[in-house]
Amino acid sequence: MDWVPIDEDVKQATIQSITVDDRFKLIDSRFEGSRAWLVTFPSDSQRTVETPQVLVESESNEVIGYLPSE
Repeated sequence: MDWVPIDEDVKQATIQSITVDDRFKLIDSRFEGSRAWLVTFPSDSQRTVETPQVLVESESNEVIGYLPSE
């Protein structure tokens, strides 16, 4: 994906490699137990609802699930 921030002052998302577990809402349950990228977007005080953390499959770069925000 070619994501470009609109504002240069916007903080970048953080990405970490994780093992997918049952905390995540998955598009397909076969991804549970696999390795994926967890993408976390920075907080924004102007949002009323936080952006969920997103799971991206490391081979295809496809979104496979998310961790619902509070």
